[in-house]
Amino acid sequence: MIPDLPIATVTVETLPALAVFFVFGAALGAAYFSTLRISARLFSEKASLAAAALTVARFAVLALCLTFVSRAGALPLLVTAMGLVVARWFIVRRISRSSP
Repeated sequence: MIPDLPIATVTVETLPALAVFFVFGAALGAAYFSTLRISARLFSEKASLAAAALTVARFAVLALCLTFVSRAGALPLLVTAMGLVVARWFIVRRISRSSP
């Protein structure tokens, strides 16, 4: 038998909070993918130690932020992840337009 689980619903009262989580996810994603580009450049310039440190820091910050968001529930975590994906799309689009 499957237990009754609470279902997260989107209401007018929860929309502002979800918008904040989306913006937080987008900002986190923009920072994450921008530093990913910096890490790639550092690896190509043979600065492996700095690139590895930046990579570890990038993963740690992402994991820490997503862990704290997950404490708010599944829906805020999902909305934050959507913000990350949207930020990735914008960063990749910006990079592909600027590179020859």
